[in-house]
Amino acid sequence: MSLVTVIIPCRTVDEQLVQCVQTCLESPVDGLQIIVLPDDDTTCEFDAVRTLHIGKKLPSEKRNVGAKHSNARYLAFIDADAYPIGDWLQTGLKHLGEDETVGIATGPNLTPPEDSLMQKASGDILRSWVGLGPLSIRHNLPEKPKETADLMSCNMFISKELFEKLGGFDTSLLTGEDYKLCQACWAAGKRVVLYPDVCVYHHRRPLFLPHLAQMWRYALDKGRVLRGNITATKLFYLLPSAFVIWLVAYLSTAPYLLAWPLNLACLTALTLYIIIVAAAMRNRNPVRWAAATVGTVLTHIAYGIGFLVGYFRGKQSEVA
Repeated sequence: MSLVTVIIPCRTVDEQLVQCVQTCLESPVDGLQIIVLPDDDTTCEFDAVRTLHIGKKLPSEKRNVGAKHSNARYLAFIDADAYPIGDWLQTGLKHLGEDETVGIATGPNLTPPEDSLMQKASGDILRSWVGLGPLSIRHNLPEKPKETADLMSCNMFISKELFEKLGGFDTSLLTGEDYKLCQACWAAGKRVVLYPDVCVYHHRRPLFLPHLAQMWRYALDKGRVLRGNITATKLFYLLPSAFVIWLVAYLSTAPYLLAWPLNLACLTALTLYIIIVAAAMRNRNPVRWAAATVGTVLTHIAYGIGFLVGYFRGKQSEVA
């Protein structure tokens, strides 16, 4: 039996996938197995790497298939457009093995230094509390380990035994399958912990359309997962939707409220919001600053609308 299997769903064997695999192989872990699952018939030609061709499937289904073919004690999930930082494998396995109360170990996914300016602007939004709220912890380095209810499958360690017990990932979801697995883990009496030293670099979707499309997909599936299950601790997921509803209501009624104090109050609130966003996105590069500021506002709008659509009318995700 191997110690750990790294499972990497991908569309094809490209430069980013090769970078991910090469960096994983640099970790001196005995009993390392890597399973790559591309959409097409390309093959990853590395020792200790097995390529499984199952066609164009959702990443969640590919991860489940990879786990099924693993003969290892532990599973490590990472995305094809991400790559480990430092002793990622050793550190993740150490945390998972030394504390029996931990069911899933994870860590931050950071913006690579080689990303383009517009990718880094996207990363600025993700790591900002103003941009992503409490979920921004996934894109920053916390000072100490923190329990979390929501992580990303681009950086996840779990035992194969527990993964199978929890039923694996929900294969109806394009995104949000990681959140759903975390909820199942907590329900099973195991903790999900984010460790600051279990880090990966994750290439960002550049602003504007690729980034916004990704945020829309995240929101759509998160709305589906949380349908009928909104509790007090999950209310922050509704904030972008509340902002969209308020913004539409204000803009549609503002022409009729020019002389009303309410209009002035709403205009003041909107101005303060933009000022807060701009301050949070401050950067020495004016283009990056402007892009991140505009991108944050559009991210809130895209997420807010996507969540509402997913919550009320969301259908099964399709392969993207």
